[in-house]
Amino acid sequence: MGVNFSELDFGPLDSNDDANISEYFVKNTDELNLLIDKKKFFVFGAKGIGKTAIKKYITETRAKNNQPVIVFDNNNIINISELSNISNAELRNRFASFFVAIILNHLINTEMISEDDKKEIRKLEDNIPLLKKLIKPLNIKTEFFEYPLKELFSDGKKRIGSSIYDRKVVDCITNAIGEKDIWVLIDDVDTIFDTDDTSIIDKCIENLIYAVSDLNIQIFKGKVNIILFLKFEVWDRIYKKSTELDKESTYFLTIRWTNEHLTKLLSERIKFATKMNDEKPIWWYWGLICKDSKKSEVELIHNYLLERVINGPRDLLLIVGLTQQYTKSNGLSHLEIDFIKQIEFEYGKEKLIHIARNYQNTYPEIENVIERLFRDKLEMYSNGDLQKIISDNLLTDTRAREAFKSLSWVRPLTSYKFIELLYKVGFIGYFDSGYKKFMYSMEKSNANCDFSKVQLMVHKAFHKYLNLQH
Repeated sequence: MGVNFSELDFGPLDSNDDANISEYFVKNTDELNLLIDKKKFFVFGAKGIGKTAIKKYITETRAKNNQPVIVFDNNNIINISELSNISNAELRNRFASFFVAIILNHLINTEMISEDDKKEIRKLEDNIPLLKKLIKPLNIKTEFFEYPLKELFSDGKKRIGSSIYDRKVVDCITNAIGEKDIWVLIDDVDTIFDTDDTSIIDKCIENLIYAVSDLNIQIFKGKVNIILFLKFEVWDRIYKKSTELDKESTYFLTIRWTNEHLTKLLSERIKFATKMNDEKPIWWYWGLICKDSKKSEVELIHNYLLERVINGPRDLLLIVGLTQQYTKSNGLSHLEIDFIKQIEFEYGKEKLIHIARNYQNTYPEIENVIERLFRDKLEMYSNGDLQKIISDNLLTDTRAREAFKSLSWVRPLTSYKFIELLYKVGFIGYFDSGYKKFMYSMEKSNANCDFSKVQLMVHKAFHKYLNLQH
């Protein structure tokens, strides 16, 4: 039984806009269970790889089970412009105080705890003056809360101190929570800070991580569980500067997708869109949108699509959506490889824009550098050949050096380091003899690969747009 591919609703690209995400959410890694079990609480991944989907899944699942969850995102901005000179220890105290304030306000302003427990919390105000400033009336919008906490961040000189860790405060909160627990989720952590100075943002995020670790493990011991979601490119920038973040690595979760899980992701959306819940193999659901539904033909289309996906769900939905637009505008109703080929130029252009946007603070104009090096060149290289192209056309070329003289990140690079960078942003991959395929950084690949000993290939997402040759 076929369906009209061009008319199917696969859901929006942005999970924030997707009201049905919990209906077809795919757990793409066993490590996700460690997040649910409170063994991990720092989630890293490239933009579009599924961080927001995880946040929404946790939020909606807990809401259905009447379990408290507080979502804090870039609707709630913290002004940190005056915090550049504050000590790391004081900054950690302020973030810890910030979360304690969130929990106190949640407990007092919701029906989660009894009136007697609320009275006990109010009694703390007389013993700890800071609490008078922290416990405020809230403006509640669905699961989002607006926190009037200017006292914590508006004055860079005023010292908060560590009184918020007072045992009376902690015991009062944990006793009030009782057998339940409270989760606090912060998505796109870098976007909640109101400043353009990335050095201050990086300092704040690093100390926020330490504060969250202390609160989750030592202070509240699982009764309060705070999860931070951070774009990988921001995390990578911070990690390079830090000397202590290795100590928190036990609690890191990096999101990556396998082809198996991406295949399941699309099949789950096909099932939802067609209202078919039959127990069929995953490829069978893909066959519903293909002209030829034989398994061998379906797998050819499936493989062709997935070879062009760089970093997960958003890429898959983007390329499927562009193909849908093409089929609809041409009066077609199914999916074929030839139709995908028609939109690959547009898709590759969009993906290069994504790289530029994601790394604009770390590697500005990286898309222009890539265009200069690769347009009308080859799709596959030995390491030596690629190093020579980078050296001849970028690092030692007079015109290139003049064109990119303002890019401080280019100047210290060697050819080899530039190859590592191209791998990190998802532009090139290396041939893995064990998997017998080219592996890219967004997959479960070997980030410590010795690129001097392997064959390299530009990701197929860019072949048409950059007019690469075999």
